[in-house]
Amino acid sequence: MSSTPRVYMLSNQLGAGGVPQVIYNVCEHLHDSDIDVRIGYLGGNDESVERLRGLGYTVERIGDGFPEIEQPISLYRAIADYDPDIVHTHMAPASMLGRPIGSLVGAAVVSTVHNIYTEHSGFAKLMDYPTSHLCDAVVLVSNAVRDSLPPTYGIGAEKAVIHNCIDAEAVRQQGEVPLDDLPWGDRIRGGGSVVANVARFSKKKGQHDLVAALPDIVDRFPGSKLVMTGWGPMKAELETQATRLGVRENVVFLEKVENPYAVYYHADVIAFPSRFEGFSIGLLEAMAFGRPIVTTDIAPFVEALGEDYPTVSVGEPSELADRIVAFLSAPERAARRGERLRTRVDGRFSGDVAARKHADLYRRLAATRR
Repeated sequence: MSSTPRVYMLSNQLGAGGVPQVIYNVCEHLHDSDIDVRIGYLGGNDESVERLRGLGYTVERIGDGFPEIEQPISLYRAIADYDPDIVHTHMAPASMLGRPIGSLVGAAVVSTVHNIYTEHSGFAKLMDYPTSHLCDAVVLVSNAVRDSLPPTYGIGAEKAVIHNCIDAEAVRQQGEVPLDDLPWGDRIRGGGSVVANVARFSKKKGQHDLVAALPDIVDRFPGSKLVMTGWGPMKAELETQATRLGVRENVVFLEKVENPYAVYYHADVIAFPSRFEGFSIGLLEAMAFGRPIVTTDIAPFVEALGEDYPTVSVGEPSELADRIVAFLSAPERAARRGERLRTRVDGRFSGDVAARKHADLYRRLAATRR
């Protein structure tokens, strides 16, 4: 083993979503540390690969997607060739393969759990739980995720809460684009208040509650627009709901936009009516813009926003409407709330904070393997 802690980081995929984004943000801030990292992924989405290689990391594609018959052998060869002190897995398929191989080559095993465990599918649990006892440490992205684990998950392993992170300054720079320079800018122009939601369309994300709240918002602030990015079959259901409630012309579906950060930048209020989350990257990104945010009172949101930040009950459109209207009615007070959120995300949930915590964990575990 090298005197420099060597970490083989393994993910199911390296797309543009939350988990690969966290991997990128942590690796960006580990770049100048004493931690040596190599990254593998099991195929599939690869939008983050070139960005990671741009930081100087070796990124290996192990197959064309999980599962493949030869993947275990290919992964064993890749990990054994690198000879790491630590194998760090993200997502259930990567954990199912990476944990036993990490143990076999004599590395310490770390796994990150990104979502509320009770909300995992039965298939995901079947892939993940049986090998959790091989972990030397389990990283949880929030206290809420930690509290959702069964008592026997990763039994004997160190449990470390390391919150999801963002590069807040980079997010702001990408989002601060004039409406005239955005292909969808004309669709939200017009003088009315803009309420934004950036998330995939799903029951979990609660967009139907937001649409249900819209008539009350429009009644008190005529011309208001609910701007939603997202995709999936639930869009048609949301369109039908908005038509039935008489607010279809007030809903703007932006689909999957290239620069979702600009939606936050041009919003008056940002809303997250989710039913459950692990620790929302989207919420952290919204916080970076200093806008007032309305969320449900689920534990991960309270953890991100702070105990004293006002939230609303899950599944209560009237409360959503009242809170949004309260922010629109008092813009100066709303701006102060937003600035407090901006300060909080910069200080608590940045990539350098998360990278330092990961580096400390890696050094501690590597020391036990020498």
